[in-house]
Amino acid sequence: MQSISIVLIDGDDKFLEGLEWKLLEELGERAEIESITEQEYFDTYFEKPKSIDVLVAQENWYRECLQKQNVNLTFVLQENEVQEETDSRICLLHKYMNPGEMARCITEKISQRLNIRTNTDTNRVTKGIMVYSPIGGVGKTTTALGLSVALAKQGKKVLYFNAESIQSFRWYMQDKGYAYEELATCIVNEDEHALSYLKNAVGHEEFDYVKPMRQSILAYGITEENYLFFINQILDANIYDYIIFDVSSELTLFKTKLMARCYRVVNVLQQDALSVYKIEEFLKNIDYSDDEKMLWVCNNYRETCENRILYSEILQNCSIAEYVAKEEMNGRAITLENIRRSNLFQATAYLLG
Repeated sequence: MQSISIVLIDGDDKFLEGLEWKLLEELGERAEIESITEQEYFDTYFEKPKSIDVLVAQENWYRECLQKQNVNLTFVLQENEVQEETDSRICLLHKYMNPGEMARCITEKISQRLNIRTNTDTNRVTKGIMVYSPIGGVGKTTTALGLSVALAKQGKKVLYFNAESIQSFRWYMQDKGYAYEELATCIVNEDEHALSYLKNAVGHEEFDYVKPMRQSILAYGITEENYLFFINQILDANIYDYIIFDVSSELTLFKTKLMARCYRVVNVLQQDALSVYKIEEFLKNIDYSDDEKMLWVCNNYRETCENRILYSEILQNCSIAEYVAKEEMNGRAITLENIRRSNLFQATAYLLG
């Protein structure tokens, strides 16, 4: 069993006691934790160079002597809200976040960067969430990304997967790069080692996402069956708590199979008459009787406009999980940063959790 050396540094012994307990829950007997709360012990401990897997230090204690240690992964705890990280070698955390959430953030980074499976990884069962709408332009991708952000804020390990034929979502991301061409090849070949290719195609925000294909799915020769084989591999690997599948509007056999495979389906609509009509036509073609399976989100909601959802006999049987207010962008295109700051989709993410 691979041991993990962890050093915790903060003057608040009660805080470190709680964090240490949560880390032990996540890492078990592999964690060898040293807690430092006093200056004298701090000076003695670092008299000689140390090799440490994980260092967690309150920002006032993060001094030059710590920067000279041989540390694989460093976390600095900030008193104020975390600003954007400028050093990729250091992870910034808000000290006053929930201890359980902090421990999950730390162990997730341990799992990613040190390639060490945690107790959470071992016991995890991935839940697939399909975000769908038969209506174009209702903000389906915004909803899928918003749910990814909201679930990540709950301390969940999330992967966003865009399964549209033409993947243009990179507009929202800081990294504008594409997935490696080898990923498309392994999907077409239904390679049983596809997960090893996936690792190199994943981008990172507060959640992970599969980078977009440079060309359309059809251009690579990827069939719906190829895609479903690949998706089932990812789900069965249980690497993530949630995988958010963002799919296109047309209803195909692939979509119905993915609906059946997923834990929940989040359906996106708007309050206008045309949106309601299209949703009603869609519902005539599927079984939507399972309230536990289907969730409904009304996006771009305006209180000053008539809500035609209330007039639909079919939709009376479908409770709306969240009415998401329309973001006023003054002609600007919405970005992931706008989604992050808006704190929308919290109610739906809570129901998914």
